[in-house]
Amino acid sequence: MNSRMLKPLKVMTLAGSLLLSGLIVSSCGGGAGGGGDSSQSAGIGGTGISLARGYVQGKVTGFGSIYVNGEKFNTDTSEFFVDGNPNGSQDDLAVGMIVTLGVEISDGVYTGKALEVVYDDEVQGPIAATPVDTGGGQKTFMVFGQTVTIDKTETVFKGKKSFDTLDADDVVEISGYRSSPSEIFASYVEWKETLVNGSEVELRGTISGYTPPTQEFMLDGFRITFDNNTE
Repeated sequence: MNSRMLKPLKVMTLAGSLLLSGLIVSSCGGGAGGGGDSSQSAGIGGTGISLARGYVQGKVTGFGSIYVNGEKFNTDTSEFFVDGNPNGSQDDLAVGMIVTLGVEISDGVYTGKALEVVYDDEVQGPIAATPVDTGGGQKTFMVFGQTVTIDKTETVFKGKKSFDTLDADDVVEISGYRSSPSEIFASYVEWKETLVNGSEVELRGTISGYTPPTQEFMLDGFRITFDNNTE
């Protein structure tokens, strides 16, 4: 996979998604905390200045405020939504993560102010088998049916494991760019633990095959069951 072909969208609308965290199903909606309408505007003090909201998506490349794709955005008054937590902070983020910023636009120009910062991983779960070396400093492995590609120089690794030591049954959090619904180029890999009974995993996808009052449904080919104790 040529990672240089997987460039992020610079301006976008934030689409809704479904997140399964453990057995918690919730909605991660458009423009968390601020709505997904990038056309909202208002005059300021009769001056004719028009403010609107736009969206920027990309990789965290630094802090001191926040740098996304190398561009600085002020986060002094930003709201942070991290893995569905509306009370997140900048301390929950790391270089390499893919984030979406709700940014202020004044008269059609970015002001450099981030109104909100949203992060959600693509998948978190166990590596199915030992990663396969595909050459060129890259390896691939499977997590919940998702093909993940890691790069020795372009992927940021956090935790005990690295490009060279990741192995089967390592539970990892993946952030990155999708080249298809089932393929991810990982910009960030965080090792969580070795898989044991009770390990927390996350799977994102579209629910199908659910007919109340049955207590099961399909999510990207996996059968999910729940009971009255499930949030």
